[in-house]
Parts: sequence; C-alpha cells; structure tokens
Amino acid sequence: MLNWLSTVIAALTALVVASVLLARYPELARRRGWLGVDVHKPNHPQIPERAGLCSFIAAVSGLSLALFLVPQSDRFALLAACLTITIAAAIGFIDDARRLGPISKPAILVIASIPLLAFVSLTRPHYRLILPVIGRVRLTYTYPLLVLASVPVASNAANMFDVLNGTLAGSSILILTTLTTCSWLLGESSATICGLVLLASLVPLYMLNRFPSRVFIGNVGAMFLGASIATVAVLGRIEAIAVLACSPMILNGFYTLSSLRRLRERHQILSRPIFVKDGLLYASPNPSAPLTIVRLVLAEGPLKENQVIRILHTLVLVSCIFASIIFLIWWL
Repeated sequence: MLNWLSTVIAALTALVVASVLLARYPELARRRGWLGVDVHKPNHPQIPERAGLCSFIAAVSGLSLALFLVPQSDRFALLAACLTITIAAAIGFIDDARRLGPISKPAILVIASIPLLAFVSLTRPHYRLILPVIGRVRLTYTYPLLVLASVPVASNAANMFDVLNGTLAGSSILILTTLTTCSWLLGESSATICGLVLLASLVPLYMLNRFPSRVFIGNVGAMFLGASIATVAVLGRIEAIAVLACSPMILNGFYTLSSLRRLRERHQILSRPIFVKDGLLYASPNPSAPLTIVRLVLAEGPLKENQVIRILHTLVLVSCIFASIIFLIWWL
C-alpha cells in the first residue's frame, strides 16, 4: 500500500533540490565551459549544457530519502531504481565529456539494466508480461533479455528525441505522468513513488529547458530520462503501455537508424536533417540526410521552432492518451 506522506516528502525533496541546483547551475556551467550551441537560433547562442545532472542529483536525493521512509517491501525496488538511473546518468556524463562510440554506448548502457534485472529475477521468477486486451503472457526465459535491453533502448530513443528546446523534457513529463498513474491504479507502490519523485525532479529542469532554452539537458539528462522511463515501466509491470506512450520516440529512432543504416553519433552525421533560414526550420532536401520525425513534420513546409515543438509534444500527448485508453480498457 502506498504511503502518501513518505511519497510526498520524497517528491518535495527532489523538487527543492532540483530548483536550488538549477538556480545556480547556468553560472557554474559557464565557468567550467560546459556550453553548447543552439544551432536552431539565428545568432547561434551558447547555452549551458549538462543540466540534466541537476535533476538526476535531485531524483537520487528524493529516492534515497524514500528508502528510509517507505515500507521494507518497497526498498529493494527503489534501490534498484537508484542504481539504474545512477549508472545511466554516469554513462551520459562520460559521453558528454568524451563522446562514447555509437556502438559502445548502447553496449555499456546494458550495465544500467542489471539492477532492474536483479530485482525482477529475485522477486518475479515466473514473470507474466501484461499485454493490454490480451492479458498476462508468461515470458520466464525471454523477459530477462527484454529487461536488459530496456535501458539502452529507452535511453538512446530519448537521446535521439532531444533535438529541439524542451522536446525531451516535456515529452518525458507526459510519459512519466502516464506511467505513474497506471502504476498507481495497479497498486504498484514502488513504481508510483519512483515516478512521482522523478517527475518532481524534472519539472524545474523543463522550466529552464523549454523554448527558448536557458539550459540544455545534455547526454547525461537524456540517459537519465530514458533510464527513468524504463525503470518506472519495469517496476510498474507496464512495459507494453510504456512502448505505446513512447511510440513517437521509438519511431523517430527507427526512422533515423533505418535511413542511416547503422549507428552513428550526431557529430558523425555530415548532412543535417533540417536547416534554419530567416528564423524558420526547413526539411533538408539532401537525400543523404537522416530521416527524423522533425524532418517529416517539416516536409509540408517550413515552420517556426516553437511550432514544431508543439507538434512533437502533441504527438507524445496523443500517444499517452491512446496508451491510457488501452490500459483502462484492460484494467476495467
């Protein structure tokens, strides 16, 4: 049963820590030279990046406090969540500093899935995956492989979706809200606690990262958010719902990889999928440019950046609503 007092205390802790850290972070990042160029703005301003580190620290602070407040039955799950997002964020931070390879990064991210795998292996030896409409499907032998793949897939999909101001942070709020609500309805207290703490840590970040961005979340933020989505999905037993809610991210990754025909880092892509002219975003006419969801949106004609951002958030919102409807049909 969910202990609301403990959950609220943990979430408020995450919210306060994130707000305090992010208030000071831009100045710190500029001093350290952690700056990225906003290529979609006419004057190409330099923006403090790696701000996802602040939300990560806030989330771990809230979850660590929750470990001492929640019933013992939830502690193993929250410990697994802490370890998973910590490892993923650490890999993202290293990627920001040294640029890990496009193949080595997903491979290393498998390490972040190990705490989740340990949790499900010890607590769900004969796991039955919940498939909406169909019901529970037993996946005793294949489910551990899906858990191992969850963090690399979610983190890389999130990273490829972080293309415009606030797209990933805003979309993650929508997705985590959906997954947390479904977990609460299923009575999965550990996933609910984890989701609420993560949401609390993310709101201050989105306020600075939304258009026009005053900070970038960086690879550390993308890895953290992808791992967060995977964690709540696994703890809440709602992996299929998470796939539906994340479908714009997943499709964007599929389109990109299929057009490039192999894994590549952003700096290795010679032809950008979109370009800026007179304050408008245009789809690249170059056939060698990667096919992304933003390029598809701009195929009908140029748009302002904030218009494209609204379209992307609308796509994620529709996916979350659809996922929620499918869940409610099964749950009711």
